[in-house]
Amino acid sequence: MKNSNISEDQVAQINKVIENYFNTNTEKNSIPAKDIMSDLIEAGVFTKDTKKGLPLRKVFRALDKEKALDKIPAVHAERTETAVYWYLLREGAEFVPNEAIRAVSKKEKAQETRENSDEFYVLDLCDEVLNEKASRKHTFPFLLGDMHKRGKTRTKLPLAAFYKEANLVIEFLEKESEADQDEEKLNVMTVSGITS
Repeated sequence: MKNSNISEDQVAQINKVIENYFNTNTEKNSIPAKDIMSDLIEAGVFTKDTKKGLPLRKVFRALDKEKALDKIPAVHAERTETAVYWYLLREGAEFVPNEAIRAVSKKEKAQETRENSDEFYVLDLCDEVLNEKASRKHTFPFLLGDMHKRGKTRTKLPLAAFYKEANLVIEFLEKESEADQDEEKLNVMTVSGITS
């Protein structure tokens, strides 16, 4: 080998540890290279693990640079634009890449919740019946909320849907919570306990 840091003996030891690992863990066909570090340390190939498998990655990088990765037949390199991910495969097994799970933003979660709501379902039915797509969360210049803190401006209040051709507005009455209903009851109770 050209690189003096990596000996033929070290490569042979790594291959033996990988073979033993897959013989004892028969249910696994592939693992990230860092997962075998504890076995390599136990076998005396490396003295300690740093940065989740860095010593082993250094060996792989050196072999890769020398175009000699085939000396460790179990290694599989998953290359991206910015990095190389190292995996170990059982002999004869095919590498199955993990599908990257895309993180869903709070905005996307909120939109999905809204689109799966009863209100959206009813509005979609109305769209079908009226053969018109409603303007959702429509605002009118004359429908305003309370004055803001400084008392100069007001926010336009959105309505659930507006059908321009049908000249129709749809707004949903939100169900009051039980606490609000109980509070209303207390306000109308008389001294005798009979509500009016």
